[in-house]
Amino acid sequence: MIAETIGQAKEFRHKDNELITIQADADISQAAELMSRNHIGCLMVTDGSGDLVGILSERDMITKVLAKSLPAKRTAVKDIMTKSVITCDYQTTVDDAEHLMHKHRIRHLPVLENGSLAGIISSRDMGKHRLESSKAMQTAAEQLAMLPTNLRKLNIENITKLAIKKIPESLGASNAVFCLTSEKMSKPIIRRNGCKLPDSELLKIANSAKIDCPIEITKESCCSGCKFANGNTLKTFIPQKVYNQHSNDNQSKTSRGFLCMCRNVNDNYVPDNSQLYKASLLRQILNSCLTQTELYESYQNARRDSETDQLTKLGTRKVLDDMLNTWCSIARRHKDTFSVAIIDIDHFKLVNDNAGHAAGDQMLKKFAELLKKSTRTEDYSSTRYGGDEFVLILPKTPLNNAAILLERIREQVKNISIDGVPTPTISCGLAEWNPQLKDTPETIMTRADEALYEAKTHGRDRITTAPVLKETA
Repeated sequence: MIAETIGQAKEFRHKDNELITIQADADISQAAELMSRNHIGCLMVTDGSGDLVGILSERDMITKVLAKSLPAKRTAVKDIMTKSVITCDYQTTVDDAEHLMHKHRIRHLPVLENGSLAGIISSRDMGKHRLESSKAMQTAAEQLAMLPTNLRKLNIENITKLAIKKIPESLGASNAVFCLTSEKMSKPIIRRNGCKLPDSELLKIANSAKIDCPIEITKESCCSGCKFANGNTLKTFIPQKVYNQHSNDNQSKTSRGFLCMCRNVNDNYVPDNSQLYKASLLRQILNSCLTQTELYESYQNARRDSETDQLTKLGTRKVLDDMLNTWCSIARRHKDTFSVAIIDIDHFKLVNDNAGHAAGDQMLKKFAELLKKSTRTEDYSSTRYGGDEFVLILPKTPLNNAAILLERIREQVKNISIDGVPTPTISCGLAEWNPQLKDTPETIMTRADEALYEAKTHGRDRITTAPVLKETA
């Protein structure tokens, strides 16, 4: 994992010829001249072997020389320097270095490399770095600002395509792979853009503890088969965990996966803090969009379940209520008409009692298939109203035309054959919407139901039409 260290922050790297030191035996006047000529406020003090033995700051000179009126040319640096030097190395993080300076109330921090003096950072350097980092973060955020807009399409295909194309582009990567898997998935989601690592290896990574770790930005050898295998590669690995809604067994399901991107870099390339910041933002964006997709799909599934009868695959009572209200509004607005039919399978209880519920279910499914085939017009709505009752809404269909259609269905139902079950028949009550009067969804259903009752009373296996609604005085 890349955490920005002193060695990676370009503002804190020093070449040997830029590091200004002074020997411990030199006098204060020489130190003052070096500081003035080089516009610096601190000198590293070394011994004859070049090893760091102390640090001399402007504050030391003011408090120990001027305040005590010591002669500058006769006072040695070693006499007033700070001997207990707080240091760091190239592996020290910028945050830790800043903490050291604050804790010890110092403005300069020597940097060691393999125990030897390699550089120095000052509070001014730190301020400059923070400013540059802030600008880099702002630039990174601006570059990613449009991604959430593109990712708002609640479709897993669109999101994963962007994950292996647009997101890698924002990090300068050209190879990418996205992998997401969970217990509920019949098949894991794997999308590639140049990556050739086998699916089995990708799934091992997705199910490993690595997914619980932070983002990684590493310079390492690339995976086998990658076009970058022979180059110096920068790899960005963004783990993903998507928490889904509780399932039917009341257990929270989690999808696990990752987005991995790589690109060629030169030998001297050092990832800066903005790369990690970008990757962190991208992780949040991608995770948010994947979570929203999960929620949306769960909502859509729940909606389909509420609108589809699981046995017959026809619409439910909810669909009937919605469609009836819709067509009543349309008919009222356009002074049009439509018909409603309530159909009952005759003596259906005897089918369950004598042949069993399996035979009864088979009867219901076969009759539902017959309704679908007989009402292929797109506007017709077939729904299961109750146990063995069904409702047809026939838009723009007057009563006489609706009766012809229902008579055809009544004859065709006798072709349904189920072992151990007598030839089925149906009874139907049919009613027509009257746009001229104050007809409502409730009144038309009541008239159709009364007509069905009359059909049953008069021997079943028949279609009975309700009287046309007339205006009352």
